[in-house]
Amino acid sequence: MKTIFGILGMLLLIATIGMATEEVDYNTMEMISESTLEDESNGIYRVDVDISSSKVLIDYRTDVYSEDEIVEDMGAVIGTYAYIVQYYNGDVGNLIAKIRAPNGELVGTYTCKNKWVEDLDPNDQEMMVDIFIKVAETIKA
Repeated sequence: MKTIFGILGMLLLIATIGMATEEVDYNTMEMISESTLEDESNGIYRVDVDISSSKVLIDYRTDVYSEDEIVEDMGAVIGTYAYIVQYYNGDVGNLIAKIRAPNGELVGTYTCKNKWVEDLDPNDQEMMVDIFIKVAETIKA
């Protein structure tokens, strides 16, 4: 959970700075999201974020294998996605996350609907658990 709060905080700070100078477009938010996920997660690297009105694709490699670290990294991805949805007032598509092994092989995918995170409060434990359960039901290996 600490990682989720750190990521949301960093994204909020960066986006606030960006709003002060100019409106942030998808490309800027993609770069911010990639950098934040690589810097603030356990084992996420080589992140590719593609944001559009039809989908948000977060494709990443990971070298973590413990259940706790995998869940924490999923939380970081979901937290980043929630911020993107809220920043663009829901005008982005659903999340498609692709998890890859260090060699690039696809090992799993999961999804999250933007309506699930529109009003996400990362301090609300019950809300966070509910979202994790919904996302967990979408995991495909």
